[in-house]
Amino acid sequence: MKMMLKSLEAFFSSCSLFGSTRGMPFLHSTHLALHNFRALFHSQPSNPIKSVRDVEHTLNVFNGMLHMRPPPPLVRFNQLLAQLAKLEHYHVVIPLFKQMGLMGIPYDASTLSILANCYCNLKQAQAPGLGFSVMPHFFKLGLQPDVTTFTALIKTCLLQTAIEPKTSNPKVNYLDFALKMFHEMLHLRPLPSVIPFNRILTQLVKLKQYSAVISLNRQMLLRRIVPDDYTLNILINCYCHLNQMGFSLSVLGNFFKLGLQPDVITFNTLIHGFVLETQVAEAALIFTKMLEGGHCKPNVVTFNTLIKGFCKKGNNSAAIQLLRNMEESGCEPDIVSYSTIIDSLCKETLVVDAMKHFSEMISRGIAPNVVTYTSLIHGVCNLGQWQEATRLMDQMLSKGIFPDVFTFSVLVDTLCKEGMVVEAKSVVQMMIQRNIEPVTITYNSLMDGYCM
Repeated sequence: MKMMLKSLEAFFSSCSLFGSTRGMPFLHSTHLALHNFRALFHSQPSNPIKSVRDVEHTLNVFNGMLHMRPPPPLVRFNQLLAQLAKLEHYHVVIPLFKQMGLMGIPYDASTLSILANCYCNLKQAQAPGLGFSVMPHFFKLGLQPDVTTFTALIKTCLLQTAIEPKTSNPKVNYLDFALKMFHEMLHLRPLPSVIPFNRILTQLVKLKQYSAVISLNRQMLLRRIVPDDYTLNILINCYCHLNQMGFSLSVLGNFFKLGLQPDVITFNTLIHGFVLETQVAEAALIFTKMLEGGHCKPNVVTFNTLIKGFCKKGNNSAAIQLLRNMEESGCEPDIVSYSTIIDSLCKETLVVDAMKHFSEMISRGIAPNVVTYTSLIHGVCNLGQWQEATRLMDQMLSKGIFPDVFTFSVLVDTLCKEGMVVEAKSVVQMMIQRNIEPVTITYNSLMDGYCM
């Protein structure tokens, strides 16, 4: 065991930390001159801006347009602003808009939509407020914000909801405001397609607002916005996370009612939902239905999810059989497939079988990762095979695989059970020195060691 600790210390002493690189400098432009306005719009009207040189050329053209009398049509200004925004030059678009105002160039709903989108995409804390500041301009001119504007503002609110501290009241306000704007979108004329709504629902799912997504979908149905396969997959995912698998299956039925075809994402989500509920038999039934339907083939995610389900139930033989079926179906197993089975076998103290699968994995050219090694080290430590544990640790470090908090926790737990509390404490100190925060189980193991 002490040899293993020495291996860790030697590995850490050879490691160095590298700072992250900074982003590219921002493009600044001043005193731009008129440069070939006709060429930009008439010679190659469909060519997008591709390089920094193109951006500089575009800025020159824009500046020239500002000084033309009479000025070009507003649509030309909007085209340039839209191209710059598409290339994420948001900090460029905003001052150009201000220059238009100073030169008396009017703006329309399209211009304001571009501006709102730019403000919303700024990586700044004040970005949401800046985006909302565009809204009064719409109302002042009697214009209606379009779906692009609403989508950008809602997305900004939801992103702000994600980054706001949990103790901050604006977190709730941003979410509420996003939901109110979603409701306003439902009253736009003409009614938007389902696609922008799907984008917003996806953002809400990322925030784990599953109930809100289901409620908003009901509002969409009342406004006769017909869901597509993407919408239905979102709903299935929400019901699965809410442990309402019955409703998930009813959404699956809606696919056929609407003449839509479930895809591999649909089935993977359902299988994952049943596995989360440890209803592995039901997950296996969905898998069988998927195969019988013949509409879509299971992929590596499908197999891995079901393998995980069998392993959670302790049915290693079924998991291994599924691994063989995976190979026969032409779907290549990956590191997740093998690591899941190896971990389950080690927990059942079937280390010999785990090592066989480890060797098989390597022979197939699948490189082990920290999860694989941690499972094996845990397995051999539980059997008191210190020499083998040290060999695995050395092999892991020689491959440049960095131990994580779970690897260290396994070592601390094993050392404490062997009465080597001083050594266990040194491992914890090593973790802290390497900015690896010990977890609760790490400290619990150490406390148990002191109490023995």
